[in-house]
Amino acid sequence: MSLSSVTRQNPAGSADEAGADGHKTPTENETTQEDTMTTIEMAPLLREDLTKRERVVLAHLTEETTLDDIARRLFVTRNTVKSQVRSAYRKLGVSTRAEAVDRARELGLQ
Repeated sequence: MSLSSVTRQNPAGSADEAGADGHKTPTENETTQEDTMTTIEMAPLLREDLTKRERVVLAHLTEETTLDDIARRLFVTRNTVKSQVRSAYRKLGVSTRAEAVDRARELGLQ
C-alpha cells in the first residue's frame, strides 16, 4: 500500500464544510498527516530492510558490550558502529538499546 492510496472518509460532507472546531475537514480522497503517520508506523519491517552489517551490530547489542568492544571485534571504528546502530534504531522505530533488542527478537532477527 502506498502512502498516496491512503484515504480518509469525510462523514461531515463536502470539503467546504468546517468541523465543529472551525477547521476544514478533509475530502474523501485527501490524505491527512495523521493518516500518513499511521501508515508509516504500521509498515512492517522486513529482515531485508536492515543491512547485513546492521544485523551483525544488532546481534552484538544483546551482549553486555560497549560500542568500543563491538568496534574492535568488527575491525571498524566506534563511529562506524554508532552510525550502524543509529540506522538500525531508525529502521526498527526504537530509541534505546533495550528496545532495539526486544524489537529484533519480536521480528525474529535474533
